[in-house]
Amino acid sequence: MAKTPGIIRTEHRRLASVIACMQGVIEDTLAGRIVPDAALFDTVLQYFETFLYRFHHPKEDEFLFPCLRGKSPAIAEVLDRLDEEHSSGAKMIKALRQALEKFKLSRDPADFAEFARQATLYRDFEWKHMSTEEKHVLPLAEKLLTEEDWMPLDAAFTDHEDPLFGDKPAEQFSRLMRDIVNRAPAPHGLGG
Repeated sequence: MAKTPGIIRTEHRRLASVIACMQGVIEDTLAGRIVPDAALFDTVLQYFETFLYRFHHPKEDEFLFPCLRGKSPAIAEVLDRLDEEHSSGAKMIKALRQALEKFKLSRDPADFAEFARQATLYRDFEWKHMSTEEKHVLPLAEKLLTEEDWMPLDAAFTDHEDPLFGDKPAEQFSRLMRDIVNRAPAPHGLGG
């Protein structure tokens, strides 16, 4: 049985939880319930930069999408759009990082509001992106790919650990996760 679809779905759930934490903290900050925690947002963005754009998306682009293209030319348009979204998402994270850096320097509420606006755009973008993969790409892959097709995909997708949630995350990523959980105030994390 193929491992790749389950790995991708698990990574999507984990990403969704980090995005939800970030968005919840942003909303509480905008409502004046908490003060902006730039260090928390730094940590969240570092997770996106290191895991999502160095491991997760490249594996889809290098392994899953080409394999599926070979089995179903009809899915090519969807895969082309997802490939483009991987590039667009990286640009959005860069813009989000720049907005956060601007806020860190100014501490101006208007700059935080701009960071929040960009974070919401990214959240909505990423939800839609993951939904397309889960509703269209993964079911088709599970239907069309053979055991032989899955072997290299499974090898590729099991050769990395999610740095925050994996069984043996590297120390720097264990620290990232602890920082996110401990800095994010309840109900988004354990901080206060």
